[in-house]
Amino acid sequence: DELPEPMSAAVPTPTVDQPSLPHRVILHVFDSFQTAFNAFGIAHDYCHRPSYDPDSLLLISNLSDTPRVSSHEFGSIGSESCKDRYGPSGDHAPPWPWVNMTIWQLMSWKLTGSNQKSNAELTRLVKEVIQAPDFKVTDLAKFHALTELRRLDDKG
Repeated sequence: DELPEPMSAAVPTPTVDQPSLPHRVILHVFDSFQTAFNAFGIAHDYCHRPSYDPDSLLLISNLSDTPRVSSHEFGSIGSESCKDRYGPSGDHAPPWPWVNMTIWQLMSWKLTGSNQKSNAELTRLVKEVIQAPDFKVTDLAKFHALTELRRLDDKG
């Protein structure tokens, strides 16, 4: 019991040329990376993922200009706390680390409260205000900035 052979096609079908395959393929892979915006509204767009963390190369001296912390005093970031280095608070009496109480007062004021006080503005305050020949500490006995700003508004 053998099956008969199929009948041949009445009209011959034309042969279709198979499309030729390309000789080589170049694949471009883009692994771009965008950082999140930081507190200053800055982000970075990388063409490729970074191969290292750029912050790992920072020294403490790149991050702070406080007089008590410098890169030569610390071997590496986080190797020693301020308390370990300088002892618990109260071990050094004012005016340490500055030369006198006037500078201690100015620097303590600058380094506390708002971080909007710049070194240049503090120096300008000393040079142009406190060291002015007509500056009198006694004139500041009842000074309050808000009161003086209201006075300016009222006279303006």
